[in-house]
Amino acid sequence: MKNMTLAHITEVCGGIYFGPEEKKTAEVTDIVTDSRKAGEGSLFVAIPGERVDGHKFIPNVASQGALAVISEQKLETPPCPYILVKDSMEAIKAMAEYYMQQLNIPVVGITGSVGKTSTKETIASVLAQKYRVLKTDANFNNELGLSLTVFRLREEDEMAVLEMGIDDFGQMHRLAKIARPETAVITNIGWCHLENLKTRDGILQAKTEIFDHLRENGHIIINGDDDKLSTVGTVHGIEPVHFGLDATNEYYADEIESQGFRGISCRIHTPHGSFSALIPIPGRHMVYNALAGTAVGCTYGLTLEQIKQGIETLQSVSGRFHIIETGRYTVVDDCYNANPVSMKASLDVLKEAKGRKVAVLGDMGELGTDEAALHAARKNKKEISMQDVKDSFIRVALGTEKKSHIKTELERKITAYHEAGHAILFEKMPDLSPVHTVSIIPIGMAGGYTMPVPTEKSFRFKRSMEQEIVATFGGRVAEEMIFGDYTQGASKDIEQATNLARNMVTRFGMSEKMGPILYGEEDHEVFLGRDIGHSRNYGENVAGQIDSEIRRIIDEAYNKAKEVLEENRDGLERTAQLLLKKEKVSGDEFREVLNNETVEEPQETVVIDSEHFNAENSEN
Repeated sequence: MKNMTLAHITEVCGGIYFGPEEKKTAEVTDIVTDSRKAGEGSLFVAIPGERVDGHKFIPNVASQGALAVISEQKLETPPCPYILVKDSMEAIKAMAEYYMQQLNIPVVGITGSVGKTSTKETIASVLAQKYRVLKTDANFNNELGLSLTVFRLREEDEMAVLEMGIDDFGQMHRLAKIARPETAVITNIGWCHLENLKTRDGILQAKTEIFDHLRENGHIIINGDDDKLSTVGTVHGIEPVHFGLDATNEYYADEIESQGFRGISCRIHTPHGSFSALIPIPGRHMVYNALAGTAVGCTYGLTLEQIKQGIETLQSVSGRFHIIETGRYTVVDDCYNANPVSMKASLDVLKEAKGRKVAVLGDMGELGTDEAALHAARKNKKEISMQDVKDSFIRVALGTEKKSHIKTELERKITAYHEAGHAILFEKMPDLSPVHTVSIIPIGMAGGYTMPVPTEKSFRFKRSMEQEIVATFGGRVAEEMIFGDYTQGASKDIEQATNLARNMVTRFGMSEKMGPILYGEEDHEVFLGRDIGHSRNYGENVAGQIDSEIRRIIDEAYNKAKEVLEENRDGLERTAQLLLKKEKVSGDEFREVLNNETVEEPQETVVIDSEHFNAENSEN
């Protein structure tokens, strides 16, 4: 790696070097954060992850031939030279910025709300017809991912195509400072990441931070059909170049025709002439990607024939409209991620397929507060109400309610008492959050749900964890009290309670008998803070003691749950009856009924003998 000696790296990171002086002039061969990838001459950066500390693997990388490591901790007996820094992540970014300056390779930086990865792939495919190109792997587009991509660059590379993703203000500024793009490409301004960026104008502001470190005499290539991007004027004396379907753009397309799963054909017009191309990936949105690739290709001196070749030899990426032929079926893998825009694009393509069509869809789990706006839009509302916000909160946290799911009357009663049991225990445990919503409407894989008011807690006391386990058993205990038996519906509750109890004993040091000791080695390799494995570091005798402590915690919690629900049996009945009547109630409605502040019309108490319960339940 050019000019990446330990001396230079120490200076760039503002660190302190520990090791033989003669090693300071040695250049590292690569920079890694994954200990498994460390080899002869590597520099390993130890990152403290959420659950695993990369410093643990310093002896491993030394034995694998690593030249040195970067550490936030002072090493008593260092196995190899190391550089002590205050913050490993800041050191990584500083090194990436410095290394990019040593290479002086033209960089095409790509950002936008959707389509970044497919646009990156298209541009790289086009440029590869003339240059040696290095591109971002997958979607490694955050500050760490971008830095790791930069470290892969070598002097023989002629172009870099880098994807740059953000979800807050200031992030793009920092990414641009590392990459220093010569050409900035922005695909569109959509509705993603509104939680931090608030509005599309906010998204525009955040995305255009890519111009902050644009190289002198650089290039700006943007989607001219986008209403927000079309407002971007001259930046640092650079006039934007526009692409889109409208003929007013410098690069535009017409004669667009779907070729089914073969792709989509179009004619692309440029200031230098026009050409027809078959884009081998279906979807009208791919025309925009081809136009962006064409604009970049012309910027860097490719012929129209070279650009056409790059477009027509484009390869799909796994999880992004990747077509798999099985002989009998055609499977379209577009499951990497979902947002409204990308989902619509996928369904538009599926609509054009011949024969029977099946779409397997999942929830859009990263919409955050955007879900409230979409919830309101589905109802053709012009404003977002508080109810929309509440509904979106439940949808994001738990999943989609399945109101069309048909339950038997017995199933409704079982679910009502089950959720009433949870709700009462959440309410009666002093250190737990009060109830936000209780419902017997199926959601996700559950027959109903009880949701406490969300809170941000950095620290959890032992007593609150014990109370959480108590509340977890509310459903099973309520079933046993009312029906004299219980269903399999509490299996997830039992799993959750057991896992929490085990962590209290083995990880959190919350068992007086076992003491503040970590039982079990975290035998992980570290990459981006992720875990891989776990192994025991104790014998069968200790294992038995651990199991005994877990059983004690569970038994005490279960008995406490029974005690509290027996004391509140009348409240359990009233809550269950309210749920059977309304199906979903707010926390305030629940508390009124629990405290007998609202007199509901009298209803006959449900009495079901155990034989009837077992017989009917076995049929479901």
